[in-house]
Amino acid sequence: MVAMLIVGGQASAQEGPTAYVGIRAGFADYTESSQRLDAALDSAGESSTSTSVTQHRAGGVVYAGMPFYRMLSFEIGFAQLGTYPVGISTQSTNIPPLAQTITHKLPPAGRGLTLDLAAPLNITSWLAVAPRLGLLAYQSKQEVFTPGGTVADDRKGAGLDAGLALLLFPHRHFSFGAGIDCFAASGRCNVLLYSAVLEYHFGGT
Repeated sequence: MVAMLIVGGQASAQEGPTAYVGIRAGFADYTESSQRLDAALDSAGESSTSTSVTQHRAGGVVYAGMPFYRMLSFEIGFAQLGTYPVGISTQSTNIPPLAQTITHKLPPAGRGLTLDLAAPLNITSWLAVAPRLGLLAYQSKQEVFTPGGTVADDRKGAGLDAGLALLLFPHRHFSFGAGIDCFAASGRCNVLLYSAVLEYHFGGT
């Protein structure tokens, strides 16, 4: 059975790239930290305030790709990056403005649309490395939990999406593997997605 799957994968590689759909699902890590926030608040004169950041959520991307030149493909996807609330402990009596200050310092996450240029590079007939680079349009909600309630900041904008996956092709229609994605919407990677990858490739018989 394994031999048959590998032979199918070799035949698929020889046929060239085809349109595909896929999912990357796993753990999303928010790169903002309580240490960074605390340092920013301390420099703003709020040394009596400490924060705790939820940094880990489930995340993923569903996407579709269309080859257009040799191994190059356009990919469009929907990314779910999660919401990462922040809790505060403070001696300040002016909590609402303080919470607003914190929300404005938080980089965006949330969800968004991606438009990428992908280029699967065959290492062998059944193994490929697939880098991608493109644009991210996001809708994000930053939340800060305070003793007086939750303060939220809704944000929309654009950024960059880059990723790399290692893919196995055991069959002409299926590939699977693992990948990492960087979603950057404030000049650095706001969210890192570590994922398992599953793709279905159209075409062939």
